[in-house]
Amino acid sequence: MPYGDFCYGRIKLHQVTHYESISPELVLMNYTYRIEGLPDWAKNKDIRYAFSELDNWLSGVQHAQYQVTIRTAIGGAPKIQSPPEPLNLDY
Repeated sequence: MPYGDFCYGRIKLHQVTHYESISPELVLMNYTYRIEGLPDWAKNKDIRYAFSELDNWLSGVQHAQYQVTIRTAIGGAPKIQSPPEPLNLDY
């Protein structure tokens, strides 16, 4: 959430659905997400209707897939190479 106008929980990894090495140091990963700490107001249908981005995030919980490329480093922490991209926005 780029602007931080509202805090409606924290997006966390739910499940890795695909993991593929595309080079010695790059990995392609598809995943689904969950939202922790979702406040009650964010579940209100009128709020969700008014804020379509919130509704999209909530509608995609545990089934919308995103893809990210990760750079691995020997002895270092993995780093995300590009922003996550949605794969299936059919909700």
